[in-house]
Amino acid sequence: MTKTLTSFLFLEKQKKALEPLIEELKRTAEVEEKLTLISHFKQVAATFDNILTAFPFMAHMEALELLCIKSLIALDQHEILLHPIADAEEGIRRLVEQLIPIETFYREMGGMIGYHYKVIALILEQHGLSPKVPPHSYHHPDGLDFSKDTVHARKAIRKGLEEMDTFGEIYPVGGAGDRLDLKDAETGEPLPAAQLLFCGKTLLEGLFRDLQAREYLYYKLTHKQLTTPVAMMTSQEKNNHQHIYQICEQQKWFNRQKENFFLFIQPLVPVIAQDGRWVMQEPFSLKLKPGGHGVIWKLAKDAGLFSWFKQHQRQRVLIRQINNPLAGTDHTLLGFLGTGCQDDKAFGFASCSRYLNTSEGMNVVLEEESEGNYCYCTTNIEYTEFKKHNLQDIPQTSNSPFSAFPANTNILFANLEAIEKAVEKCPLPGQLINMKSKFQVKNADGSISEIHGGRLETTMQNIADFLADCFPKPLPKQDFHRLKTYLTYHDRGKTISVTKHSLVPGGTTAETPEKCFYDLMHNMHDLLQNHCELEIPPLNTFEEYLVKGPQLTVLLHPAIGPLYAVIAQKIHGGKLFELAELILEIAEIDIRNLHLKGSLRISASALMGDIKTEGKLLYSEKTGKCTLRNVQVENRGIDQTSQNIYWKQEVQHAEAMEIIIHGTGEFIAENVIFRGPLKIEVPSGFRMRAYMKNKQISFDTTKIHTPSWYWSYAWDADDRIQLTRQEG
Repeated sequence: MTKTLTSFLFLEKQKKALEPLIEELKRTAEVEEKLTLISHFKQVAATFDNILTAFPFMAHMEALELLCIKSLIALDQHEILLHPIADAEEGIRRLVEQLIPIETFYREMGGMIGYHYKVIALILEQHGLSPKVPPHSYHHPDGLDFSKDTVHARKAIRKGLEEMDTFGEIYPVGGAGDRLDLKDAETGEPLPAAQLLFCGKTLLEGLFRDLQAREYLYYKLTHKQLTTPVAMMTSQEKNNHQHIYQICEQQKWFNRQKENFFLFIQPLVPVIAQDGRWVMQEPFSLKLKPGGHGVIWKLAKDAGLFSWFKQHQRQRVLIRQINNPLAGTDHTLLGFLGTGCQDDKAFGFASCSRYLNTSEGMNVVLEEESEGNYCYCTTNIEYTEFKKHNLQDIPQTSNSPFSAFPANTNILFANLEAIEKAVEKCPLPGQLINMKSKFQVKNADGSISEIHGGRLETTMQNIADFLADCFPKPLPKQDFHRLKTYLTYHDRGKTISVTKHSLVPGGTTAETPEKCFYDLMHNMHDLLQNHCELEIPPLNTFEEYLVKGPQLTVLLHPAIGPLYAVIAQKIHGGKLFELAELILEIAEIDIRNLHLKGSLRISASALMGDIKTEGKLLYSEKTGKCTLRNVQVENRGIDQTSQNIYWKQEVQHAEAMEIIIHGTGEFIAENVIFRGPLKIEVPSGFRMRAYMKNKQISFDTTKIHTPSWYWSYAWDADDRIQLTRQEG
C-alpha cells in the first residue's frame, strides 16, 4: 500500500469519526459546553492527561484556551505541542494566541475541528474519494452589453450616476502579492499588493482616484457634495493592515474624513498538508495564510460593517479588487451599478469575454432542481473547480480565443439587506482548496520533507449561490432577467486587466503590470482616435512594446471624464506624433487641435475643488484650468536610450514641457508654438495667457477673483451628458 493511499485512508477514517462531534459543536454556543463535548472525544480522553502531566500549567488555562488545545488533540495534531524547547509554556501560549481567532471565526462550522474537517473533506473530494457535486445545469448568462451605445445602456449609466448617494464601496486589499515580489527599497521588507506602483501611484490610490472622479462627475451634474463611505478588508499578512493604514495616513485619508473609512482585518488560517498535518512555520508557530475573500461577508456581519453602512444611509455596495486598475474605465462601473439599481437586484457581476485556458472563473446561470422546484442564480465557478462541476473550457465559437462562458472579474454589486439574509444561510460561501503549493513538514523520525498543502479558501462572489430564485417550472433563457442576480457585459479591455505577478524571463506575460499598462495604452488609443478624433501613431504589438516601449504614452486623470463621451468634449482634434507623451493631471481642460511632438505634462494642484482646513476635499469650480487651442508643442520628449519603466512611470526625459497650475490659476494658449524644454508655473488666483508676438512667445498674467470659465454638465433628452463652456 502506497504512503499516499495510506494517508487518504487515514483522512477518510478521521473524517467519519469527526462528523458526529462537529454536528454537536455546531449546535452548541457556550465554550464550556464545547469543552465538555471535546473532552469526551476518544483521542482527547486518551491523551490529554499525559499532556497535562507534561505541561501542568494547562490546568490553569481559561476555557477557550483549553478548547483550542483539546481541539488540536482531537485532530491528532498533539505533536505540535511537543517541541523540545526550554520554555514550552511560553511557546504553547503563543500557539494558543494563533488558535483562538481560528476557533472563534469558524464557530458556525465547528471551530478548529470544523475547519480541519472541511479541508480533509475537500482533499478527499479532489481525489475522487468523496461524493461528487450533484448534477446541475449551467447556462450562458444574459445581460446588458455596455460595449454598444444603446438607449438601455445610456439609461443604466444615468441611473448609476443618479443613485451614487445610495452606494458604499468595499475594497478587499489584504492580498499578499507573493508573485509580485514587492519589497521595501530600504529595508527589504515584503510589501502587500496594494503598494504596487502603477503609473506612479499605488494601486490603493488608484481606487480612490477612480471613486473621486465619479463623485466629481456627480457634483458637476447635481451640484451636490458626495463622500462615499469606503470599507477595506485588510490582513496581517506581510503587515498588510499596517501598510494600508500608513498609505491612508500619508495620503491624508485621500482628503476624506477618516470617519468615512471602515478597516477590518481578514483572518489568517492554518495551512494543512495533503496528509492532514498542520504545517508549522517554526516551533509553536503555525504556517498561516489569508483565508480567501469569501470571509468578507461574515467579517462584515461580525465587525458591524452592515450597521455602519446603514448609519451612512447606504443600501448598496460596489465591491472592487485592488489588482484591477482598469475597472474604472469609461462607464464600466456606472452602467453596471445602474443596472442593479434599475431592476432592484440583490447581487451582480460585471463581466466580459474570457480567454480560453486562463486562471479566471466563469460566470454562469446555475440551474438546480430541488423538491420539485427549479432554482436559478447567476454565479461564479472558479477555474480550479471546473473539473468538480464537470465544466469544459470550450471556445465560444470554432477557433475563437474566447471561452463559451464569460469571465468572473470580481467587480460586484450587492444589496446589503439581501446579503445579510444570505449570510445567515451561509456565512462562508464558495469553500475550496488549492493544494498546488509545497510546504516543509517534519516527519516522525525528525527528517524534513516537502508535501503539497493548502488552506480553506472562500470566494466572496459565491454568496450569490444563496440568492437563488425558484420556480415550479424550468425558466426560459429569455426570462433570466427576472432573477435577483444579474450580469452585465463590456469590452474586456475596459473591464479587467490585472497586476498579479511580475514579468520574468520565459514566463507568461498575462496578468503582469507590463500587460496591464499595454492594455491601458490600448484604451487610450481607442479614446483618442475614435472619440477625440486625434491623429495618432498606430499601436505597436505587445512584443514590440516590451522591447521598445509604447508608440504613444497617454495618462489622463479619471476626473477628466471618466466617461469617454465627456473626455471627447474636452479634448478634440489635432495630432500626437510617434513616441509623444501626454500626461494630464487636471480635470478642467479645454484642448482643441493640439499638435504634440515630444512630451507635454499638465497638472493642477486644485484638481476637483479646494481642500478645507480639516483636510476634506470640497468639490467646486475653484480648480486649476487650462485652455490650449491650435497649439504646437515640440521637444525631444522621452529619452529613448534610458531604461524606462513605463508602467511605473519611472521615465527619463531628454526634454519636456511642463505646465503646473497652482490653486485656482488658469493657463490659456492660442495659436502658439512651444519649442524645447519649458516649465511654466501659474500662481493661484492668476490667469496666464501665452501668445505669439514678433514670432516670440509672450506671457500676460492677470489677477482673477472668480473663475473666468468652467465646464457646465447637463443631461440631454437622449441621456447623454452635454458640456457647455460657461464664460465667467
